[in-house]
Amino acid sequence: MKTVQAVLVVLAEAEAKLRELVTQAVAQGDYDVAVGAATAARDVAALAVALDGDPPDPRAPCGHAHAISLSGPPAERPISGPAPRTCPGRTARYRRSPPKGKYPKFFRQADHLVKVSWSKKERGEYQHKAARRVVDLLAAAIAGRAAKGRRFTSEDIFPLKNPEAGDEVPSYQAYAALAWFKALGFVRPHGRRGYSAGNPERLLEAVAAAWKELREAPV
Repeated sequence: MKTVQAVLVVLAEAEAKLRELVTQAVAQGDYDVAVGAATAARDVAALAVALDGDPPDPRAPCGHAHAISLSGPPAERPISGPAPRTCPGRTARYRRSPPKGKYPKFFRQADHLVKVSWSKKERGEYQHKAARRVVDLLAAAIAGRAAKGRRFTSEDIFPLKNPEAGDEVPSYQAYAALAWFKALGFVRPHGRRGYSAGNPERLLEAVAAAWKELREAPV
């Protein structure tokens, strides 16, 4: 086994173990440890991505990356299309598909959560944004539904409503926040049986701690 492959195996095992620790910490209500373990797992995954690079695709045409055309609210903005292959006078990399486990990625931009995903069709990144208020509304909704170990479905909590104005939260924002909760291990999916939360009584506290750990979105 090549040295790089051996390192990747070790990193994959470390990430898996850290994810297990996140689940254990959430179940025990130790959200500070859960956030730390989730951050460490993300960093380990990023290190594996950096080591496991793909060579440029010779079939990719030269030229500038194009933006993905998406319909939807202004908050659903593409970040970039596919990167071109290396052409004279340029240094770039082209990837037909992202490394396993790289997406989705989450960042903070002012008072918004930014979820970065990968479009298989367009072979490029795009993003959804969710206001911090939406994140807190979702945490409160889950805390109410998941009390005493109860499982819940997306139909139980969506559509989210703003209690002050009474209007519905855009679904893409609510699902972006839910995806972040799942990535952190705060919410566990159980297929068709719905979701569960380890310690819903402290979910808002956990979300506040995780928010502080979010990295700023790249410019």
